[in-house]
Amino acid sequence: MVELCDGCIDHLEAALQATDHTKKNYHIREVLQACETAELPPDQTVELAQLNDT
Repeated sequence: MVELCDGCIDHLEAALQATDHTKKNYHIREVLQACETAELPPDQTVELAQLNDT
């Protein structure tokens, strides 16, 4: 099982709080795309940057 990076957790929390479906879909897609890289060799990792509170 893949452990989610902090950036993924931020995106999922933002998706839960979003009322706009476009924003909700954006955050969920970001996490799904990051998780697709789970099959990369161990020496290559992809992590989403944490969201800024701006």
